[in-house]
Amino acid sequence: MRKKFNIFISMLCFSILCCSFIYCFAGSSEGYKFNDISEEITTERLILTSINDEDIDILADYLLDYDVTKYLEFEPISYKTKEEAINYFKKSSESGNAIEYTIKLKDTKLPIGTVSAMLYSDYNNLAELGYWLGKDFQGQGYASEACCSFSNKVFNSADVNSLYIACSAVNQSSVNLSKKIMDYVEENNPSFELQKSDEIKTYDGIDGEVHVFTLKKSEAKSSSWLKNIWNNISSFFSKIFLFVFKK
Repeated sequence: MRKKFNIFISMLCFSILCCSFIYCFAGSSEGYKFNDISEEITTERLILTSINDEDIDILADYLLDYDVTKYLEFEPISYKTKEEAINYFKKSSESGNAIEYTIKLKDTKLPIGTVSAMLYSDYNNLAELGYWLGKDFQGQGYASEACCSFSNKVFNSADVNSLYIACSAVNQSSVNLSKKIMDYVEENNPSFELQKSDEIKTYDGIDGEVHVFTLKKSEAKSSSWLKNIWNNISSFFSKIFLFVFKK
């Protein structure tokens, strides 16, 4: 009996070592947290970085233009004074569940707009994307360039389970951009099993229809693969256990 027990212990230790190796190989890191997304993001033509006081002074002027804010359902909305716009940025910086970056031209460092994400823990850690550009910088691909890189960074945060974009259904350029963002994030995250959806909704207090896009992490493929291997090892170990102790 003691010999059988020793065989059992030896096999148990071997199984634990195998699983530990597989877990390390598959990747056990949870990744960075949403609130830790602070480093600068660089693209071909742009720099995305934390907003400073000099940025705010320039960005606030853009928000006084109705053409910039007319499709925004929530803040920043159209402001009558620069002071109101500046107060928006100050209030936004104090929010612990929101991240907002200045979008700057790489060659001149001129702020041209912002991109942001709001994390809703009450909705299964859903991150809502928001963005806007100054009027003179629209229609040049800057929004696409900034939002794709930023969204992919947010989506890879360990505590973000899904990415959410809502835009006016009549704003076709934003609808097209939202589709492009979701496709980009999906293509750049092959390690996840993803569920993508888009639909038209109507919300109380909002005029017109809203086009809603969602990309959800259902499960990490590496985790799924690890579970399958663990199940196979467990099954094999159970059979050996029964074989040894039946004799």
